[in-house]
Amino acid sequence: MEHRWGVRHSLDVFVRLEGPRDSVMFARLRNVSSSGAYVEIKAAPALDSRVLLELGRAPGVGGGGGSAGPAQIVVRDEHGIGVEWCEFAPQPVLALIT
Repeated sequence: MEHRWGVRHSLDVFVRLEGPRDSVMFARLRNVSSSGAYVEIKAAPALDSRVLLELGRAPGVGGGGGSAGPAQIVVRDEHGIGVEWCEFAPQPVLALIT
């Protein structure tokens, strides 16, 4: 069952995830809404883990598009994770979808 608030927007943006115990992973943001996002990632932290997403960060590339903010992993599947933002509609996310 979907629990998303707002319209889902498809996109393809590199993200850097900081996970539990300072783990760092690189992934691709595939869709986003004001309440959460789907992130394509090979290996992900456990369900219910807190992560910090930084937009526009590819492996080996400096700079970035800013932090989308903290989120909690609410769904895992064979291709990635679904996250829910800890703060509804973070400003960097709104900038992506408006």
